Amino acid sequence: MDALAEADALAGREILVPAGEVRPPEAGRVYDADLVGCAVVDPAGVPIGSVTAVEEIGESTLLVVGRPAGEDALVPLSRSICVEIDLARRRIVVDPPDGLFELNEI
Repeated sequence: MDALAEADALAGREILVPAGEVRPPEAGRVYDADLVGCAVVDPAGVPIGSVTAVEEIGESTLLVVGRPAGEDALVPLSRSICVEIDLARRRIVVDPPDGLFELNEI
């Protein structure tokens, strides 16, 4: 069986790798799973919520941020909005454009 046929046989399946065997991401990149559970704060350090999931929609990656009032907010994972990702401190600083959180209330 050639490599393409072998790959086709795996289509639609989940491939799991033991945590100890996962290679570190390239410089400036993070794994989606490492973002889940991170606290989300504004530039002043005021808590916004925490990442409960990461969703891929087309070419966009969105952080699902659970907020204290119970409603989730969708925050684009972009350098212009997520201005600091500190995995060691499990913290993401977001500088959202005006109205971002109000869009989530629709």
